[in-house]
Amino acid sequence: MGANVLQSQNSVIQVLLVDDSISFRRLFRDMISDCEGIEVTAEAGNGIEALDMVLKHRPNVIVMDLEMPLMDGMTALQHLMIHVPTPTIIISGLTQEGTPRAFDSLKNGAVDFVYKGSFVQNDTGITNRKRILSKIRQSCSISVSPMEPPGQANQKTLQALSRQNRVGFCEECGTRIQIDPNSGQHDNHLTCTNCGETIDPDLRQKYRRINRLVVLGAGEGTYSNILKIIPHISPAINGSIVMVMYGNNDHIDQFTRYLDSISLVHVAGYREGITLTSGTCYIASANDNVTMSSHLSEYTLGSNNDDTVAGYAPLDLFMESVSSVMKQKVLAVILSGSENDGVKGLDNISRNGGKSCMLDPEKCLYKDMANHIVDQFDIEMIADEKILSDKIQNIFTDAQRSIVTA
Repeated sequence: MGANVLQSQNSVIQVLLVDDSISFRRLFRDMISDCEGIEVTAEAGNGIEALDMVLKHRPNVIVMDLEMPLMDGMTALQHLMIHVPTPTIIISGLTQEGTPRAFDSLKNGAVDFVYKGSFVQNDTGITNRKRILSKIRQSCSISVSPMEPPGQANQKTLQALSRQNRVGFCEECGTRIQIDPNSGQHDNHLTCTNCGETIDPDLRQKYRRINRLVVLGAGEGTYSNILKIIPHISPAINGSIVMVMYGNNDHIDQFTRYLDSISLVHVAGYREGITLTSGTCYIASANDNVTMSSHLSEYTLGSNNDDTVAGYAPLDLFMESVSSVMKQKVLAVILSGSENDGVKGLDNISRNGGKSCMLDPEKCLYKDMANHIVDQFDIEMIADEKILSDKIQNIFTDAQRSIVTA
């Protein structure tokens, strides 16, 4: 369990409200004044005051604005997650949900993000109030662990990748080439040990075989979990990652581009008929009803909206199609979500010899999908994001070690 102490259902959720606008703080207090089980225990007008208040009051949840004087919300968030990790909901009046700035806050440790306009839209005020209160309750249930300083974490990832052996194949004679990072060889002048042919780095990427496939089931509230997993995956993997994601389609498209910009592995959006390539993570919306098929040595993604798939939720549908093609070469990873999905697909993967693991429910913003799966399926491993990231990497590394000469 992380530094955050989880609250019982009957305890009062103590909120630290951080915003330089006195009028907004008054609006927020009024909004929750008659809400049983939630109270504002302290307030701060900037990030510096917020850090002091956290130490004094030890709130269960922080609701913090991004745009503030002296120390803004993003800087305060980074300090908090390193030294006093606390579930934090970021709010902003200048950037909306599903934008790079919102994803930045989640990458830096926030558990959720809310557009400040949600608090003042009178025509949907009741709905938004329920939604915001729900976010506070959900956030309180998450176990938050300390984060490493951003630069230090990135350096560790790069160092780990530099220690990995790379594998390629000579297009001329088919000889398997293993590149030891400590040997002084470089990708831009690698030669085949058998025929002496120069191996083009782009061709080595193009013809790298898909030996494993990882399926990620990403339900509601899972952006922050993904940001702790995918950016740490090596681009040298001999296989692909395909994520079926619930959420607003525009947000998913924005997130795909954002994730690609901060990840070592290439991240691409789904399109009908796309052919999978090694070293790529694909993100498909649950609305796509995506399936996978094979032809010779190629694997492609397509949409199945036929009536015959009635009764199969999107993640179940995709996992079943993957299982029938890849058999024991599949790893399914279930993340956060409120959806009832995944059990049928996991059962198919298990019966065909594939593996399964799941994010620890204590790390999930929405725990419904995880709890539903635990109740009905014997999941093989339950772990936090760091261990799941290592598990995904190891699946590809183990497969790469078993490759023989083409």
